[in-house]
Amino acid sequence: ADYCSELGVNLVELKKSTLTKLEKTGQMHPAYSRRNPLDIVGDALPERYEAAINILLNEPYISGLIVIQTLQTMTNSEEDSRIIIEANKQHPDKPIICVYIGGRFSKRGRLLLESKGIPDYNDLSKAVRAMKALISRNL
Repeated sequence: ADYCSELGVNLVELKKSTLTKLEKTGQMHPAYSRRNPLDIVGDALPERYEAAINILLNEPYISGLIVIQTLQTMTNSEEDSRIIIEANKQHPDKPIICVYIGGRFSKRGRLLLESKGIPDYNDLSKAVRAMKALISRNL
């Protein structure tokens, strides 16, 4: 959120209807953030990533996503990447930029993203700069 604020990338407030959709999936952790940036909590399995990504991208008021994946015991970077790739196909008008923080443990997932032209940065500030550039060009 800090980088977005500093660089002029607007984080829209998540609407109550969006939060209701997220909660109705049954996938959200009781402690998920319920605000933007949406934190779906570190124990997220691919099903939670998929639910959150699909709901957010289906919202007309959301222009794109920065997906941050931190390495946890249950992290499945390859499956998460497949979900992101499919979401990118379904919503080519909304940029998705990834920040996979997991070094060699997320390498396979990062390579999948790269093979489909989905940007992945190991630096959140670079991801925000990229999103700003894409949004300002309406890509």
